[in-house]
Order: sequence, then structure tokens, then C-alpha cells
Amino acid sequence: MGLRRDADLDFLLTMALDIHEKELLCPCGCGFYVEDAHDPNSEDWFVVDDSTICYVRAAREAYDKEDGKDAEPGTLLAIVDERVAVARKQKLPPDRYTRPANAVALDDALG
Repeated sequence: MGLRRDADLDFLLTMALDIHEKELLCPCGCGFYVEDAHDPNSEDWFVVDDSTICYVRAAREAYDKEDGKDAEPGTLLAIVDERVAVARKQKLPPDRYTRPANAVALDDALG
């Protein structure tokens, strides 16, 4: 448009657009726009896709189910990627590792 760039104005316009787009989203947190999520004609458009598995969440849920009952109050849990430790021992890049022995047990615990 031939106008001089104004960093403050760009920032404010970006913030306004972000707020506007968030107001268009369904308040339930599903991630879809209200216009689509509440449209009675869209009832059959939405289906659940359960093909993606988060193995970090699966490890946490397995821990909660098995060992979580015995955790002391206030215990802070952290999910640790064991590939890094294995790669350090083998002196390999993290993407070229051998699975740790307990990974099979974890897989079995997850079903």
C-alpha cells in the first residue's frame, strides 16, 4: 500500500486479530468455530479420530493407574525421554538408539 511500517500499530493490529479469532471459537474448548460447532446441520460432519496415540500421555496414564496410588503427596512427576540417556551411553545421535529393556514392559502395561 506504500505506507510506512509502524511496529506499534502492527503489534496492536495483530493482538486485535488474535482476540477477535479467539472470540469466534466455541467456548467449550473444542477448537472449532461456534458457527460450525453449533450449526444443527453439521451434526454428522464431526467424527472422533482416535488413530493418534500420545505415548507421553500413555506413559503418564499407565503410571497413574499402576504406581500413582503409592506416590507421596506433592510428588512432581516428569516424563523423561530415555532415548537421550541411551544415546549418550552408546555415543550415538538421539535418533539412532536401541530401545531400553524396560520399554517392552511399558508397552505391555499400555495394552
